[in-house]
Parts: sequence; C-alpha cells; structure tokens
Amino acid sequence: MTHAPDITRPPKDLIDALSGIGAATVAGTLGHMGFRNPHMVGPVAQNHGKSIVGPALTLQFMPQRPDLFTEGEYADPETQLHRHVLYHAQEGDVVVVDARGDMSSGVFGDMMSTYFKGRG
Repeated sequence: MTHAPDITRPPKDLIDALSGIGAATVAGTLGHMGFRNPHMVGPVAQNHGKSIVGPALTLQFMPQRPDLFTEGEYADPETQLHRHVLYHAQEGDVVVVDARGDMSSGVFGDMMSTYFKGRG
C-alpha cells in the first residue's frame, strides 16, 4: 500500500449544518462566488427525498497511455491506485470520481461498492 497523509475532515457540526441546505441553494451560492457549473451532470437519484453531505474523497481518472502501460500492470491489486481510496474512506465520506465522462465501464465493481456500503 502506498502511504499517504491522512485526510483532514471538517468538524461534524459543520457537516450537520450543511445537511440542511438544499442542492439548488448550494449551487446558486457557488455560482455567485464565481464557480462555473458547480454541479455534476449525469447522476440520478436512487433514493428520492434523500441527500448526501460529507467530506469528499476525490479521484480523477486519466486516459491510459499505451507507451507507459505495461501488460500485467494491474495484476497486483495494490497497484490499482483507485483502490487506495478504500484505505482512507471513513463512515460519512463521499467518494467522487471524475471518470472523464466515460459511462461505458464501471469505476467500482460490486465488491468495492459493497465494501463502501459497509463502511457507511
């Protein structure tokens, strides 16, 4: 496992306070602060009437470079960098992935999704 510094999370009382603010209010406020398009395109609510708020663990996937990718590079699970979020996720965290708009393949499979669900 690659060791990375622990993630500094906001205080729980701040997260609790933010949970009462609607997504439209947040997006509008961020827009007025100069953030362009402060929303994600594509996600669809699976539990209508529910919301998510928590510290974000963010991942950005980049296109694979054939000149740098070696056969069998991902044979060892510890070299699969997106798996390292497993070691840092805590209850209440929100994992956000920028997969460059690629909706043709899953970012996390059943086992990783089940793991995250079990972590809260």
